[in-house]
Amino acid sequence: MAAYTSINGVPSSANKWLLTDVLRGEWGFHGYVVSDCGAVSHVVDAFKYAPTPEGAIADCLNAGLDFEGGDFAKYPDVVNNYLQGAIDQKLVTTDVVNHAVSLVLTGRFKLGMYDPADRVPYSKIPMSVVGSPEHIALARKLADESMVLLKNAPISGAPLLPIDPSKVKKIVLVGTYANTAQVGDYSGKPSIIPVTPLQGLQARALKSGITISEMPWQNKRPEVVPSSMLTPAKADAAATAGLTGEYFTSLDLTGTPQATRTDSDLNFDWSHTQPDPLAMGKQFSVRWTGQLKTITPGFCTFSLEADGGYRVYIDGKLAIDRWPDNHIKRELATEKVDVPVVGEHSLRIEYHHNGGDTGVAFRWIPARTNQDYASLSLMPIWSSRSLA
Repeated sequence: MAAYTSINGVPSSANKWLLTDVLRGEWGFHGYVVSDCGAVSHVVDAFKYAPTPEGAIADCLNAGLDFEGGDFAKYPDVVNNYLQGAIDQKLVTTDVVNHAVSLVLTGRFKLGMYDPADRVPYSKIPMSVVGSPEHIALARKLADESMVLLKNAPISGAPLLPIDPSKVKKIVLVGTYANTAQVGDYSGKPSIIPVTPLQGLQARALKSGITISEMPWQNKRPEVVPSSMLTPAKADAAATAGLTGEYFTSLDLTGTPQATRTDSDLNFDWSHTQPDPLAMGKQFSVRWTGQLKTITPGFCTFSLEADGGYRVYIDGKLAIDRWPDNHIKRELATEKVDVPVVGEHSLRIEYHHNGGDTGVAFRWIPARTNQDYASLSLMPIWSSRSLA
């Protein structure tokens, strides 16, 4: 995959020296090269390297790019919308296009995508290997060997590490992700419960009698609201926690839902995970309803993160409103609301999708003190309103 960045003023997706001279010529790479999501569009709209989208796709193909990734950008789906124009303008030849297609198809043939499943060795790999002890051990080995540690410089004549349990009894962990298991966009849903840095250090320190605590972090990233705090509006014998989701093929929640189900939590990344048959259309909308149980006193901060239009009602009051679709900007928008009362609150979340990336996450930061609440204005990443 070519990077988003440029080298010496040339975008990576349109950089012939990088993709052809180095990658194929010096390194002997024989596979196909894909752009990062929306990067072909960026050649014209961000880098201004090409004057038109036709010029952008031609520059990329001529440089050695074979496959366009992602359709959310100023010029979405450049290949399908502008490649023919680039050929007509003689900016790229059909021979170059055919070569790119042949590399992509070769990769698919090697994966057995056009063969019966019984002839493809990959189809015989069981799901049990996902999260298996062997793979966990390999992941740990890779993590161990890729770590970069601080210099173990002596303090008062003695190195800090390893920590001496006879001298150190308390350690404080500070940082935005101290108690968050941060995974990347392409990690998918973990098959085993991930361990946060705080949890891992606490488990290790417990054997030595050392106490490790976390210092509260003002800009801590919200966590997904757990299913234990959600009760579906419609009784479901198979699921007693979560929210009732009604999925519509329309953009405005009109018509009869194509399906109704209980979603244990709202943490969907439909663009990068296993396809969801209810969220695969270019246009759809969803209404989630149920009860929200705040379990700690003080101001709990709830937020919704999504690509598309959305609004949140708590106790019948409009708490967050971004219903006008933001897909044109192709941005992931976030807003928050503060709920000051312990107990149950009626909850309704509405979302609609009209192209681009797809995903919704309902998050929260557990209760704050009044002093913490007074400083919320220092958090610039959200627009905010309060139900106090």
